[in-house]
Amino acid sequence: MTLVIMAAGLASRYGSTKQLEGVGPSGELLLEYAIFDARRAGFTRIVFIIRKAIEDEMREFAARLPADLEVVFAVQDITQVPEWFTLPEGRTKPWGTVHAVLAAESVIHGPFGVLNADDFYGPEAFVAARKACDVAAASGVSSAVMFPLHATLSPNGTVIRGISRVE
Repeated sequence: MTLVIMAAGLASRYGSTKQLEGVGPSGELLLEYAIFDARRAGFTRIVFIIRKAIEDEMREFAARLPADLEVVFAVQDITQVPEWFTLPEGRTKPWGTVHAVLAAESVIHGPFGVLNADDFYGPEAFVAARKACDVAAASGVSSAVMFPLHATLSPNGTVIRGISRVE
C-alpha cells in the first residue's frame, strides 16, 4: 500500500523548508511521526513528491527510514500539466494537491493515501486511510479522510482549506 507524501512546499510564510524542520524532542520531523503511524497502519511504500531544490536533503532524510519501506521520488514542477492546459503567464510556483499527484502519477500504482509533509494527522487517520485503500482495491471506490474545519485552522495566519459536505 502506497503513501504519497507531498513535500514540495515552498513554506514561504514559514521562512524555511518546514517539511525538514525538527520538532520532536530529538529533532524528529513531523514526517517521521507520519511515516511511523502509516507504517503501523500497513503502508509499505512511500512516494515523496518534492521540488528539485530540496532533492538532496529529502534523499538524505529517506536514507534514515526503515529498510523495509520502499521509497520513490517524484519531482514536481510547474510544467507538469495536461496538454490542454495553458500555463498562466508569470506563474512560477506549482499548484496544490491535484497537481502534486499528477506529478507522481507515473510512480503511483494502485490505491494510495496522500498527505502533506508538514501536517500532523495522528495514527487514527492512517488506519482510516489504509481501510479506505483496501476498499478502493476491492471496489474501485475512492474516499477522503476528513477533519472538522476547526481542527485544521491555524492561529498563526490564513490557510486555504477545501470544505466537503457529507450527505
